[in-house]
Amino acid sequence: MFVIQHVPISRNGGFPPDAEPFWTVQGPYPARELELLCRLDAKRVFAGHSNSGMVFQSDGITYHIAPATSWTAFKVPLGFAMHTISPSGEVKTEFVNLR
Repeated sequence: MFVIQHVPISRNGGFPPDAEPFWTVQGPYPARELELLCRLDAKRVFAGHSNSGMVFQSDGITYHIAPATSWTAFKVPLGFAMHTISPSGEVKTEFVNLR
């Protein structure tokens, strides 16, 4: 099962570099959402909002985070994410930078 939402549940290790409430879903909701996603056997979450393109794993879920298209607080390229999903459910994420 795939999940698509605007704000990710968790950070990728130390990114974004601060734990400001702006960057992720704030408590107590992440624990509730994670519990539900695990019960539903969610394997991937597609989100944005952290303004930097990345793919990472946390709590048994692979997060595909799209970069910002217009503005970012970090020194990372603007762009978008293209996801190719195979019939078996495998996902390949490609980040396309805007000039």
